Amino acid sequence: IIKYDNFSLYTYLSVVEGWSNEQINYVETMTSQTNQFQHSFTELVIENMDFSTEKWKTIANGMERLPNACAGLIGWENITLGASVRRLETLEDGRIAVHHAGADTPAVFDRVIAAVPPAVLRMWETPQWSVTKMQAIRSMHYEPLYKIGMRFKSRFWEKVARPARGGQTITDLPTRWCVY
Repeated sequence: IIKYDNFSLYTYLSVVEGWSNEQINYVETMTSQTNQFQHSFTELVIENMDFSTEKWKTIANGMERLPNACAGLIGWENITLGASVRRLETLEDGRIAVHHAGADTPAVFDRVIAAVPPAVLRMWETPQWSVTKMQAIRSMHYEPLYKIGMRFKSRFWEKVARPARGGQTITDLPTRWCVY
């Protein structure tokens, strides 16, 4: 796939495979999101490999166990949950000050992982990072994906004729893609 790394999937299908615009648009509509084939060929091949696996990993008993486990290793004093971050600042000693709502003084860390969409990161006041880092942040594509949790009285999906244990569904309805 490295040979086509600079191609979008659309370009690959039209130039290399010789597909017509109509064929590409039909397959895109039936298998993914509108304009997704404009993304990198390599990125979409890897994404499809990820989603085609039958062995999904989850965190038993809830995702909140992840930060709890991290806190057990690095200490709760090094983790802040639910804070509305306003600004990141690089201090003279190289550490990062994180300014967030509800705190008079910033929290200071050696390293920070900002697990936010690129659009959010671009709204924060950030340090003057390197040109290449700023280019990477500006270039990141953000897909509008939503996560919704629902609770049911019973695990009915495991008790039907063909039990569901996880996977994905694609539809032409506005929902488009559902991963479960």
